[in-house]
Amino acid sequence: MIIPFFMALAATADIPASSAVWVHLPSEAQFASAYPARTETPDQFDIDLRCRITDGAGRVSCIVVGESPAGYGVGPAAASLFTRFARLDMRRTPGSAPGRVVIMHYRIRPASS
Repeated sequence: MIIPFFMALAATADIPASSAVWVHLPSEAQFASAYPARTETPDQFDIDLRCRITDGAGRVSCIVVGESPAGYGVGPAAASLFTRFARLDMRRTPGSAPGRVVIMHYRIRPASS
């Protein structure tokens, strides 16, 4: 099960994640196919992403700024999925403009847990 939740983590120049309105997020199937398979998997992963708005269509380019537990490849997979599939609603997200940043916390619970 994937449980997204967003919260502002820092700088006032960033768009508070709680204000971000997304018109598209990666699907559960896209998440499931993107994560590396492991014999033992933790019950959940917590990932912090820093996503910069790249254009007026709400596309973002994301990097991992935190991942727990580390070493499973889940953070880079999430950053890649958000960069490929996530779209911010530029009209409904206050302060959104190319170059602005949204910092998000994402929690993922693998289907096996």
